[in-house]
Amino acid sequence: MKKALKISGIVLAVLLLILIITPFLFKGEILDLLKKEANKSLKAKVEFSDISINLFRSFPNLSVSIPDLKVIGVDKFEKDTLCEVKNTRMTIDLMSLISGSKPEIRSIIIDNPRISLIVLPDSSTNWDIAKTTSQSTNTTTQDTSAIKITLKHFEIINGTISYKDSPNKTNLLLSGIDFNMKGDLGSDETTLSIKSMAKSLTMNYGGVDYIKQAPIEAKTELNANLKEMVFSIKESSLKINDLLLMADGSFTMLSDGYGMDLKFSAPSTDFKALLSMIPSVYSQSFSDVKTSGTFSFSAFTKGVYNEKVMPAFGLDLKVPDASFKYPSLPTSVDKINLDLSINNPDGIPDHTLIDLRKFHMAIAGNPFDASLKIHNPISDPNIALIAVGKVDLTTLSKVIPMEKPMKGKISVDLNLKGAMSSLEQKKYDQFNAKGAIGIEGFNIFNEGLKRDIIIEKANLAFAPEALNLSSFTCSIGSSDISAKGNIYNYLGFYLKGESLNGDLTIAGKKLDLNELYTPDETKAGQSSPQSANEKLTIPENITFKMAASYNQILFQKVDMQDAKGNIVIDKGRITLNSFTFNSFDGKITTNGSFATPFEKPYEAQFSLKMDQINFIKAADAFKSLDSIAPILKKVDGKTSVTLNLKSDLNNEWSPDLKSIQSDGLLNTSAITISGLKVLQIAADALKMEKLRQITINPTSLSYLIQDGKLLIKPFQIKSGDINGTIAGSTDLASKGLEYVVTLDLPRNALGQAANGVINSLAGALQKQGVNYTPGNTVSVDLLIGGTFSAPTVKPRLTSKNKEGSITEDLKKSAEEEFNKKKQELETQAKAELEKQKQQAEERLKQEQEKLKSDIEKKKNDLQAKAKREADSLKRKLEEEAKKKLKKLF
Repeated sequence: MKKALKISGIVLAVLLLILIITPFLFKGEILDLLKKEANKSLKAKVEFSDISINLFRSFPNLSVSIPDLKVIGVDKFEKDTLCEVKNTRMTIDLMSLISGSKPEIRSIIIDNPRISLIVLPDSSTNWDIAKTTSQSTNTTTQDTSAIKITLKHFEIINGTISYKDSPNKTNLLLSGIDFNMKGDLGSDETTLSIKSMAKSLTMNYGGVDYIKQAPIEAKTELNANLKEMVFSIKESSLKINDLLLMADGSFTMLSDGYGMDLKFSAPSTDFKALLSMIPSVYSQSFSDVKTSGTFSFSAFTKGVYNEKVMPAFGLDLKVPDASFKYPSLPTSVDKINLDLSINNPDGIPDHTLIDLRKFHMAIAGNPFDASLKIHNPISDPNIALIAVGKVDLTTLSKVIPMEKPMKGKISVDLNLKGAMSSLEQKKYDQFNAKGAIGIEGFNIFNEGLKRDIIIEKANLAFAPEALNLSSFTCSIGSSDISAKGNIYNYLGFYLKGESLNGDLTIAGKKLDLNELYTPDETKAGQSSPQSANEKLTIPENITFKMAASYNQILFQKVDMQDAKGNIVIDKGRITLNSFTFNSFDGKITTNGSFATPFEKPYEAQFSLKMDQINFIKAADAFKSLDSIAPILKKVDGKTSVTLNLKSDLNNEWSPDLKSIQSDGLLNTSAITISGLKVLQIAADALKMEKLRQITINPTSLSYLIQDGKLLIKPFQIKSGDINGTIAGSTDLASKGLEYVVTLDLPRNALGQAANGVINSLAGALQKQGVNYTPGNTVSVDLLIGGTFSAPTVKPRLTSKNKEGSITEDLKKSAEEEFNKKKQELETQAKAELEKQKQQAEERLKQEQEKLKSDIEKKKNDLQAKAKREADSLKRKLEEEAKKKLKKLF
């Protein structure tokens, strides 16, 4: 007995030892397997530092935990994290590892995942990370995965999914997600039981929240044929706020897309359930809302869905007569009637019919009616819209609880009817468009700007060819805007996403851009890189020509007075033509543009003419000037400048120093320079107090900025009885100085100490074997190095007639480099001009080809229509002839 117990103890000890060491035996194999599989299968960077393996947690299977897993995009998404998971736990069949076959994953639990889905303006997506392999159509597809999925349990705990779709202007945020799926994915047939919920769903389209912080709950049971990938719904429900939807039918995962046969309905017909879907109505006090009336809802989708085809689909929503009222508020919304049908019989998008037969409601007694019908929405949208009503926004706070009540009155009286082709062909008599929208005393608080937007008055009249903005006066904070003009192709823009065009006149007393735009804040010492998903962009499909005039425009520290000129917004670029304003005690005229191209930094290209600008004020206003030439803050005087500038811009709309290309000419008045460290050092070195503050006669200088360097062409200066020349360069990144300043000093104007320095310098030359005797005027070179904050000054005597002088070589080298860089800039400018010319010609060619194609299509359509009508008439005549013959015989 003792021997048996002893043997049993030894066996248990061995088994325990095996349980302890087994995870370590397989850890390296599993770690290598996971990384290999991830890198083989994904076009993304998968990061995780380590894995934890435990045999006790799910014995006899192996439990593998992966903490802090990240999936990061590549190329255009290299700054975006697609997925970040606090912990991922998998259960792997131990015997599959021991036997050397494919490891079988039995369960996956994902804890606190954060998933960010992004669609860029070019329609590329950050989740398209699966690597594809080209296979012959005759080759049988084989499973090459190193892992076998035989899941019986899949769970997500407290997940978050964000979705940002730039082309469709759609944002979705789903947070507090708990998802649980049970079934046997290793079997050919199984029942999948799925339960999921999310604490909050917010869906925004076009800047409007259609669903806001709504709790959702979903339950589904599927009969799953995993061999054929056919799923039949046994029971399925989705609850959003108080609205419960049921689903019935089946779907199939095809080799190319999905096969669908699904029907949806709402079992509850209480109007309150439908009302809960309105974001502004649904709130903490929604349970107290008193409603009357019912609704009916049904929808379906049937057919194949993939990148090329869509299934048929339809939706019907009816509200015969309903109302709602908050007990705490004095008035109600009554007589709510809605009859909406959306139908597509065959999945062809152009065959979609949207029919809002009726919409009516009375808000605190103010009626509003609308109807809308759209067919052929893709090829030739045909629209019939009627909207009539007056809304007093002040009464909304008496109907719906509001944190920030709105004010104002909106009147609508619209009647639009006709086909887009009539407008495209300028057959305005065949398109009915009349009516107007009026706004008066509108006041709403904007959360983004933290300011009230007040539209004092706006009148928009509708005509087939254009919208006429006869008046518009608005104020935002301390800014005011007045506008009038015409907006063209408004229906093409709204229905087909075509370009919106306009001619406007804009004026005002003050425009404070600092109030209207605030760049993203970053922590001290951190850069603020632009993200393609977050940065402000100028729409590509808007073309506006504006004549603008403002008494004052504020941007950063720039105060523009009496600003006026022409502004053009076109294809993602804003262009200023002869835009003039007074600032820095002078006048500035600018021509140029800036753009916000996708996946690139902002870019600016300008030519400026500045008359009598104050150095100190300009340098104080422009941080970029202080970075390029800090000396300007030490210069008291004025200058007139003509310059060309091309540069990328950072998030604060300031030039990126590395990208600047600029050249210009400065003509200064008499200027005084004081408090400059390099002058203090020079004064100490030469024992000349007058160098600590110098006044320079009017002068002219040329500069270049290229490849991160500011180059100054050698120029003459005169200060009292001192003449001189200056040449050199500044490295913009390091602020490194490389200048040579030659001063012609009359000895009789120098003091005893300064003359002593001259004699000392001459003596040093003589010791070097240079026969040099100072005359009545001596030339002193100041070799300036170091940086602006820590400059170095090395004085030396030179002879202008002495060839081979270091100073003369430096001057010559500086001038040669200046001329070379200037030639490069001119060559680049010509190349850019030629490129723009070619692009313009290509766009014109494309537009002409498109116009030709459209004309040919319309011609073919007309011929086909004429043939159909002729055939119909022929058949009709034949039938009539047969009838007459029949009567005769």
